[in-house]
Amino acid sequence: MDNNLYKVEKNLRSIAKRYKSIKYSTGLAILFLMLGVSAFSEEVNDGNNTPVDTVASREEIESARESLKDSVGNLQSKINDARIENAKQLVGARLELVQLMEQGDQVVKSPWSSWQFGANYMYSNWRGTYKGRGDKSEKYPFEGVFVRDVDEFNRYMLTTSENYGLLTKSNNPRSAASNAREKVGNYGIASNIPVPEPPVVTEVNAGITPKYVNKVPLDIAAKSAKSPILPEPVKFEPINPRINIPSDPALPDPPAFQLFLGADSNWQIGPFNDGTAAEATRPEFYNSNGTVDGRSKQNAMYHIRYTLDNHYTGDFGFPQKSIWTAFKMWTDDGAALGAYDLVYDSTTKKVKAANPDANAQKDPFRNLPNDIYFNSYNFSYNGGTNEFTSPIESSVAGGNPDNLNNQRFFVGGSRFMEVDIQGLKKMDFGGVEYKYTTVTIPERIKLHLAGPLTLGMVSQENGLTLLNKGTITDEGENTEKFIRDTPDALDLNVPLGTLKLKKSKEGYLGYKVGIAQVAENSAQNFPSPTSPGGKSEIQPMINEGTIDFKGPNSMGMYVYLYKTNNAAGSFPAKGSRAQLENKGKILLHGKESYGMRFAAYTQPDSQAFMHNNNGALISLGVNGKDKADNSVAMAIMDDRTVQDTGRVTFPTGRAVNKGTISLTGVENSVGAFINIASDITNDTTGKINIDSIINKTTGGNKQSYNIGMRSGVNADNANVGANVINKGEINLKGTYAIGMLANSSKLTNINTITSTNIKNGIGIVGINGATVENRGTIKLTGTGDTNNIGVFLDSGSKGITGTIPTGVTPSVEVIGNNSTGVLVTGKNTGGTTSNLTMAGTVKVSGNSVAGIVANGATVNLNGTGTIIVDNNGTFSAPIGKKGSYGIAVTKDKNTGLTGKFEGKNTTINAKISNPESIGLYSEGSLTVNKANITTKDGAINFFADNGGNIEIKNGGTSETGQKSLLFYTNGNGKINLSGGTLNATIKGGSTPSTRGTAFYYVAPGASYGVFNTAAIQSYFNNTFGNGTSTLNHLKLNMEAGSRLFVASNVGMNLSDTSATNLMSGITNAPTITGSNYKTFMLYLSKLTVNNVVNLDNATDPYN
Repeated sequence: MDNNLYKVEKNLRSIAKRYKSIKYSTGLAILFLMLGVSAFSEEVNDGNNTPVDTVASREEIESARESLKDSVGNLQSKINDARIENAKQLVGARLELVQLMEQGDQVVKSPWSSWQFGANYMYSNWRGTYKGRGDKSEKYPFEGVFVRDVDEFNRYMLTTSENYGLLTKSNNPRSAASNAREKVGNYGIASNIPVPEPPVVTEVNAGITPKYVNKVPLDIAAKSAKSPILPEPVKFEPINPRINIPSDPALPDPPAFQLFLGADSNWQIGPFNDGTAAEATRPEFYNSNGTVDGRSKQNAMYHIRYTLDNHYTGDFGFPQKSIWTAFKMWTDDGAALGAYDLVYDSTTKKVKAANPDANAQKDPFRNLPNDIYFNSYNFSYNGGTNEFTSPIESSVAGGNPDNLNNQRFFVGGSRFMEVDIQGLKKMDFGGVEYKYTTVTIPERIKLHLAGPLTLGMVSQENGLTLLNKGTITDEGENTEKFIRDTPDALDLNVPLGTLKLKKSKEGYLGYKVGIAQVAENSAQNFPSPTSPGGKSEIQPMINEGTIDFKGPNSMGMYVYLYKTNNAAGSFPAKGSRAQLENKGKILLHGKESYGMRFAAYTQPDSQAFMHNNNGALISLGVNGKDKADNSVAMAIMDDRTVQDTGRVTFPTGRAVNKGTISLTGVENSVGAFINIASDITNDTTGKINIDSIINKTTGGNKQSYNIGMRSGVNADNANVGANVINKGEINLKGTYAIGMLANSSKLTNINTITSTNIKNGIGIVGINGATVENRGTIKLTGTGDTNNIGVFLDSGSKGITGTIPTGVTPSVEVIGNNSTGVLVTGKNTGGTTSNLTMAGTVKVSGNSVAGIVANGATVNLNGTGTIIVDNNGTFSAPIGKKGSYGIAVTKDKNTGLTGKFEGKNTTINAKISNPESIGLYSEGSLTVNKANITTKDGAINFFADNGGNIEIKNGGTSETGQKSLLFYTNGNGKINLSGGTLNATIKGGSTPSTRGTAFYYVAPGASYGVFNTAAIQSYFNNTFGNGTSTLNHLKLNMEAGSRLFVASNVGMNLSDTSATNLMSGITNAPTITGSNYKTFMLYLSKLTVNNVVNLDNATDPYN
């Protein structure tokens, strides 16, 4: 501390010499110790800024000294505390060092690691001596190296043994044994726990070790016996044909909804009568861009109308709920024809007629834009702004039990244009008959319909013509605010019940009609005088433009007459005389829709018809996420709501498709449908095209299909003789499509059902007692695993050919794996089994295919017929365990009935391979004229099973390839060669398993049977004849290495196996040619070798 103060004083004096403003004094030294360099920050100057010497007073010096003394005293106390703490730590460190030194010289702690540092000092006593040094001999009396006892018995004795105390003792300090260092009992200050040394085990072997003898083994090479090469066993275990019977397709009933449009109330809408005219849209409600409130695109004036009151309803027999239902309209009658204009009357707020001209036909659309927006919106519903001046009237006021007019949409059937005249007699002006009879939407007009129950053109049964040359569509409906604000699901109370609305995925509500006829005139029974041109209530309804609906439940052209033959009145000719004719396009994209639909009563002599003309198109397709599923292009449908006696009727031959019907991207849809006692025809120029991909149904549900033409039962589930006729062309593409289907009804195919690439397709289907008449062509083409069927009859249905024109050969051709030409199966609830009479050619190509299958049913192939089964000219192979079959007559597992095929003039040509395949298979009765069956790789040419019979009436040419078998019978099956010559070539092989074989004989009984001439004669007589062999019609060409017999479960002598001995004396035996073939091979049998056999001679007959 003294040295430090001296240094401070010396430094301060040096500073004072260099700076004149600083003078050294004891006070400065004290200030420096207290303030450090801050002691130089203040100076005392005079007025001229000259430094003035400042001398501290005694009091100041004494005060500073006391402060310094206190500071030094505090510092000294802290140093003392640090020394005490360091002393404690040094005691611990010294103890640790002593202990480490005591544990051995190898651990020595460096003396400098014990240096201690404090404030202004360092403790390091180099002059001292380490207190632990020199006391090792005192604290560790033994410092030598332990040595083991030379006596091994002492070393192997455990210290824990009771005999350890018996060992000799000594006081050798270096002995490793404690008994030998008895006087050494501790290790100074160290403590230890003795650990017993593991004993050394001494093995005491009392045996005598023999002298080692090194023997050298003899290396003698033993002779190795070669294992005999066993031939691959021959085993014929033909399996029954695997026939996949398709389930009946899902046949959902076509949508049965009705758009009941009440007839107009004539007396209250006369535009020439201010008192009865209808109220018009207020001019301030809309403009050219739509309604002013933005809820709709409506850009024209309409007026409000109501259906007939209770007076007319009583006369017509219409339902009470049809009374006084509101609807909207643009124009009707003379204004629609162009005889006058409809304008807004600002005084009455109604429509009125203007500018009448009995001798001219004006364009009613001349003052309207090209795009016109029409709707069924009730804008005033739920407090909305009313379109009309007066409130909407309640339907109860007219006699309706319910108020149907207070709903979001009008339900009376809003119609853009209507003709509502009691015959043509009233179309005159002041006695001048108006000669124009056609109401037209011109080509430039695009009419946009919005809201449900909205129609483009409507007639109430009169002789005027409705003609659309423009476009009628619901395009844009989903963008209108009124529709967007409508709930996704909405129930409407309508005259015939409840209409459940549901927006489509694209936001359309649907329920639109392009052109329609509703009931009025025929029900009123007013006489209808002949008009110019000779028309009388005949109603032409023509589309030459486009009808395009994207929403569901919509119809292009529609006839629905609730009731027409009421007894009141004197007019006898009742029913519809509508003539629906599509010359343009009808495009549908929503589910459950119709292109053309007729649901009304007609007189047998009426001139009604429904035509899709040459060049016209009805399309069921896709719009975004919406599809025209479960829809019909042309339909004549029974309808229970029709109240006429006989309900829906239609003259035969008057529903015709001459144009094109297209089903694209949809499912469960139909090109043409009928379920009344009439017919629909796809004419010679008509085409029905199906192109859709339908996924396979899962979960046990019935499979969905698209169908070209379909007939079915009526609404009472009764067969009324509905018939679909194809004179044109039906094209199938995609998956799960059917050309024609009859369900307890009839179909007639006269022309072509074809495909370019179809999977899971069926040409013709008849189910539930249907009648199928086919004298046309069916050709289904596919690639890969197609599962196609040409003709499929099930559940008691029957097939006929009708009258086949001269020079016409009906045919069924199916190309693709897993396909079948003709499949007939099942019986109906009345016990009638399915049966098919057909003619012509059946050709099936692919793997795992079948020509004709009669599963518990009957197939008759009349006339000269040909059945071809192969794989594009090569061999048809199995897929998995399902083989290929030329003709298969099987037992129906469900009914227990056996099948039958009758083809007395039929030639079967088949090329098949592998053990799963069979040329002709019968569990029943199978008859053909000629059989040309070629097999290889284990396939069987002819297989009669379970009492079945195969008859070949006129031979043929067959070939049995390697590993294959010509004849196989099981369970009393029989094969009869009743005429001609069956030339059969048996191919040879180099090993028993590769040889072709003619006969497979199995001895009856559990034990080995006799196989000799008598047994073979019996086998020939009873297996190939009814007591007399028919094998005299068989000529066998046995190639070298082929085999005549495989005999199973027999016992015989080798000497009896020569062909001469075996076949000697057999009557009606086959003619056998060839050489170097094997007579037979025993399989699972016993052979007694009683002849010399030269096994080294390859030509030995027994080798």
